Formats: sequence, structure tokens, C-alpha cells
Amino acid sequence: MSPIPLSVQLAEKLSTISIATASREEVSLVVQAFVDTIGCILIGRQYPSVRTVSKIFGQPPGKSLIIGAGSQRTTDLDATVINGVASHVVDYDDMVDGSHPSVTLVPVILALAEELDSPGEDILNAYIAGFETHQRLLRVLFPHHYNNGWHPTATMGTFAAASACASLLKFDITQTATTLSVAASMASGIKANIGTMVKSYHVGQCGRNGLLAATLVKNGFDANLTALEHPAGFFHAYDGLDNVDPTRLLSDWPRGLAIARGPWSLKPYPCCGSTHTAIRVAFKLRKEHNLDLSRIQSILVTVHEDRIPHTNRPFPKSALDSKFSIQYSTARALASGNVRLAHFEGTAYLEDTIQQLLGKITVQARPQSKNRDISEICAGSILLTMDDGKELFAELPGFLGPGSTAPFTEAELWEKFSDCTRLGLDEKVSRLLFDELLKLPQQRSLKDILLLLEQANLA
Repeated sequence: MSPIPLSVQLAEKLSTISIATASREEVSLVVQAFVDTIGCILIGRQYPSVRTVSKIFGQPPGKSLIIGAGSQRTTDLDATVINGVASHVVDYDDMVDGSHPSVTLVPVILALAEELDSPGEDILNAYIAGFETHQRLLRVLFPHHYNNGWHPTATMGTFAAASACASLLKFDITQTATTLSVAASMASGIKANIGTMVKSYHVGQCGRNGLLAATLVKNGFDANLTALEHPAGFFHAYDGLDNVDPTRLLSDWPRGLAIARGPWSLKPYPCCGSTHTAIRVAFKLRKEHNLDLSRIQSILVTVHEDRIPHTNRPFPKSALDSKFSIQYSTARALASGNVRLAHFEGTAYLEDTIQQLLGKITVQARPQSKNRDISEICAGSILLTMDDGKELFAELPGFLGPGSTAPFTEAELWEKFSDCTRLGLDEKVSRLLFDELLKLPQQRSLKDILLLLEQANLA
């Protein structure tokens, strides 16, 4: 008798989790992720890459809202692309170790849910299914997948979006497994394009592909249900079977929702998560010492080796490039004492004080360790050498950010959301939207939320 395909086993497990079985705290984290991602979509709507994508996709008619474009609607596939790119372009969206789950889920869920007129409970269940799929596959493939050059947000995100759509469409076990197997032929995205417009396009593409996979299955498509573990399947083709651990896909099930198990975090700073350790340590130095920046001779930043290859950009060449520069983030944190959206806009990266500090920064890897958990990956230190030879040192243990272990308070979440929506919505409307989103578990449909979102027009 042949073993049950992994896609079928995963689909069976996914059918056992929902907000009905989740704790109040777990549901609260899911709602926070939704609120945060919609804020990121609104702040991202003004960026050139989103405008470019909107010229290609987004033509009427359709039933799905293009967020930030007034009441303009298009097909669910096209809305997913546009809102997906907008959600990730600012790099302010939530994160797990090596990936960004919510941007692969919220845009596609909103697009399909509007077309289906889904209630809040179905919407949150779709998110839960997608997030669990994302994290389960990461467990199988990490860290080789990431170190091999794949952008996990895009590759894992394709499967996550597929699971979310299967949930919204009320697929049975076989249909869900088939959707995952179709998605296996659609997953793509490489880290070489981090720091360019393509990175945010990865998100729009993976959401669209996940929805496309589900739509094909809805209309009768089939697929090889062993597409994950097959000798010519996803695991082998992308990473090699010797470099992955398929047993981790289903082990330890259930242990509560993945978003609560963590590590998962909302982003406190609008830049690549791999730079956040250096930012936090720089803040610590500022707090402990009355720094005279002009007297700093050298700055040695020490972080985990996985944090360096894509962030080692000593002199960023654009505002977008600066989001992925650990040197710039360190300099900005030392110089300004905060790291805000405005610091990654226009020519902020060219400020004289910043350029002077950039020339003094060296980045090196921490000593290798067998441990690969957040306490190790997110730990780091900075050593400042002053012009009189005095050394100032600060170090912090690993901490991904506010999320699974230390969630944002409602006030903190509102502060970030209002900052993200300030250009597109009146503050009163923004607050109404925020409050409606917090009530998502009880919403009978997205109608009231969408009416408020229609008031944003940044196109």
C-alpha cells in the first residue's frame, strides 16, 4: 500500500484548526496581523513599483477592491497582485525567521473574500490555514532553502496563499491537497532581487499564483498529490532531499496556532528585519552614553552570518536600497535615535552625517554556533572606538520583535497603523477603520471595512 501523500496529510491536519479551537490570545494575534498588513498596503500604495504594476494589472471589470485607489475594483487575481506589491514595498510588514507571512495572505484573502462575501470567521480561518502552511514548510526547508538563494516569502507564500484560498472556497481534503500540488509548480522568487522592485512583486506574484492554483482546482484541474516529496518534486528540485527534513511538516501537531508558537513579530522599523538587531543595539548605545558622533573613529557591527549577505550594502544607492543596508540602519539609529518611514524616503540616505558614519562602519559575523534559534540569530553587538581610543560596547540577546512573545498593545498598534494611513485617510476615518478591523472575528462581511477603505485614494 502506498504511503499517503504529504499534501493529503497536510490538508487533513489543516482541516482541524480554526478560530473556533483557538484561544482568545491567538485570535488577537491574527487580528493584529490583519490590521498591520492593511496599514502597510495603504502606505505602500504611493510607491512607483505599485503604480507600475497597476498599469499592467487592475483593469475593470471586477469585484475586488484595489486598496488606495478609491472605489476602483478589478478581478480577484489582479487585485491580489496590486495589493500584494503595496503590502511589501515599504518592508514594514510582519516577519518570522527569514520570511514575511501576512503579506502573502491578507491581500489574496481580501480579494477572494470580497468576491465570495465571506464573513470574518471564514476570513480568519483562511489566514490560520495559510500561516500554518507557511510555517510548516519553513520547518522542512530552513535554513538550506534560504541560504541556497530562494526568497522564502515568495516560495512558501505561494503555498500559504493556496491554502488560504482553499479554506475560503470550502475545499475538501482532496481539493486542498490538489491545490497545494498545483502550487508546487508555481513557487518562485530569488534573493538576488532583494533591494529592487522585484522583491515586493514576489509577494503579489505568490498571492496571485496561490489563488490561481485554487481557481484551477475549483474548475477541475488535477495534479500529482506527491508533488512535494516526489523524487522530481518540490523538495528535491528546490533544495535536494538530503538538505530537507519532510518529517517536520507534520510533527508536533497540534501545539496551538503557528502565529502564537512563534517566532512571529510585527515590525517596529520600516526596513529589512535583518537590520533590526543593529538598530536596537545602536539605541542601547545612545541611551547609555552621551554620544558625540563627530568623535567616533570606527563602528564594528557584529551579527549572525545569515543577516549579512543581503544587507551588506556599505553605501546604499537609493532610498529602496537603504532599507536593506545594515550600515545605513546602524548609522541612522545612532544619528537620529529613531528609525521612521521618512528615513527611507527621498534622499535621506545621502545626509552628510549619515554618509560620514557609513564610512566608519565594518560588519562582521558572530562566531558560528550549532544553535539556530532566535536567541542566536537575532543577537548582536556594536563596538564604537572613539578618537581618544576609548571603546564603547553594547550587546543584546536575540529578540525578533513585538509579536508572539510580547505583542503590541492596542495603543502601539494604532500608533503604527495611523502613521501608515496618514497619507491616504483622514485620522477620524483611519480610526474607524482600525476599530472595524479589530472586530473582524464578529464581522458578517467585509462591507463596512471596504466602505472605509474606499475613502483612500493615493492612485
